Amino acid sequence: MSLDVYLIKPPEQRHTKILILENGIRRELTYTEFLEKFPDTPLDNGWDDDEEYYSGNITHNLNKMAAAAGIYGAVWRPEENDITTAKQLIPILTEGLTRLKSDPDRYKIFDDPHHWGTYDQFVLFLTDYLNACLEHPEAVIEVSR
Repeated sequence: MSLDVYLIKPPEQRHTKILILENGIRRELTYTEFLEKFPDTPLDNGWDDDEEYYSGNITHNLNKMAAAAGIYGAVWRPEENDITTAKQLIPILTEGLTRLKSDPDRYKIFDDPHHWGTYDQFVLFLTDYLNACLEHPEAVIEVSR
């Protein structure tokens, strides 16, 4: 099992309309209207890719390490901690990485013996996640557990 994290464009920046030519007139359809009007027509316009700034994945085996570093709730359960945007997560990830890097041996005791979740993997994941948050501070956070 794993944790999937996503940084998504804020709703006001998402593509919500599709242009079609109908009876010689150009008009806009919402995604839902398109699906209703053309249910058997595939739509491959990068819809999901265009809305997603970042996605990351890490094993649940690292949840104890995250808890020891004081960042479990923010990373695994942001919605339960009123964290909805990347800018809210930036200081928490920064502090967590500082803790992790300041005393690696304290956290390496949580490494999975079969390497399905190690300190080094977690630091890399958090560093990538933080960099994405810094690049897209207005992004909406979504997680899948």
